[in-house]
Amino acid sequence: MKSLVNKAFSYLDYLIKPSLEELGGILGDQVKVLRYQNQLRLVQKVKKKHRDRGISPRQIPLKTIASMLNHASYEEEPRLVDMWASLLANATDSDNQIDYHHVLSKILSEMSSHEALVMSSLAKRVTNNSGVSYFDRGTIVKLLDPDNSDQMDIKAKSSAQIVIDNFVRLGLISIRPPNTSGKARFFKHIQRSRYEFTMLGKTFIQECEIISNL
Repeated sequence: MKSLVNKAFSYLDYLIKPSLEELGGILGDQVKVLRYQNQLRLVQKVKKKHRDRGISPRQIPLKTIASMLNHASYEEEPRLVDMWASLLANATDSDNQIDYHHVLSKILSEMSSHEALVMSSLAKRVTNNSGVSYFDRGTIVKLLDPDNSDQMDIKAKSSAQIVIDNFVRLGLISIRPPNTSGKARFFKHIQRSRYEFTMLGKTFIQECEIISNL
């Protein structure tokens, strides 16, 4: 098996100019430079947030800051870069009593730019609607594709469900218990699933400053 793999790569190397070995070195160097530049930009953003708010920074565990810098170094999407900067700025705020930033870092590293946009819009919607703290799949369908008026669109519904499933997996949202009072008890079998932010989800929104990054 190893011989077959070596032969395959040798032939592929013959077909490519420059060689895979050369190309690998070039790409590796470029990636290192880009990651380094991204880290520098991130640190500058964090420094500005500290300065603008008069934050007295503190040192945090190596595993936390190393994880943040590592994950953020691959990120170039502005919205997510701002979220990483906010998370790191808050993690190093000496007045911040929250001690779950290593967990929040892992969550953010597993979120796409699409999902960050949905999370931002959901957070804004819940914040601006006093007394309304839940949402359903139809809400996310509209956020993902605001120009699509067909709520029965299978592709749109599937995309929204994937976002919901990932948010549930990450512990950011949970299914809201159905209303079982009055007539609602009789019709509960046809009620659509409603979701709400968990405490972890609310903390994530707060520490990544998702609403202010809209």
